[in-house]
Amino acid sequence: MAADVFIEDSLSYLTKTKKLILFYSGFCFFYSTLLSLSILGNSASNAIAKRTIGSIKFDQESISQLVLVVCDFYQQPRLQCRQSNISLVIPQLKEKILSELNLYLLKSVENLYTDMEKDLFVSIYANVIYEAGYLRASGKVKLNKEEIAKKI
Repeated sequence: MAADVFIEDSLSYLTKTKKLILFYSGFCFFYSTLLSLSILGNSASNAIAKRTIGSIKFDQESISQLVLVVCDFYQQPRLQCRQSNISLVIPQLKEKILSELNLYLLKSVENLYTDMEKDLFVSIYANVIYEAGYLRASGKVKLNKEEIAKKI
């Protein structure tokens, strides 16, 4: 009888401990993901500044460099995230890099378009640049990143 109670209590304790461990490991992953996204947001703007040499202009060379930024941006998390977690991070990465692309492009086309045109064209340009880099980084396109960057 006492042994049954002991076994039952032990199983209950182990179950609670397992749930607690799973909770804390999930919390740690969530916290590290938030911290990583903050760092990646900063690294996206830094990568754009570095690739465009701090120059804000709208020309073929700048567009090519922005495609390369996206390709490089997606190489970082591949090295840092487990495969099972990468699908949780991709939407946030997309949001961060698109936001930075939009900011750069808004500044670069400032005197080329009206405000209404900018709203349309900047979004289109940012998404084309993003997709080109993302398709290359995800392996869906076999061209090397420099070839893709020149064709956009």
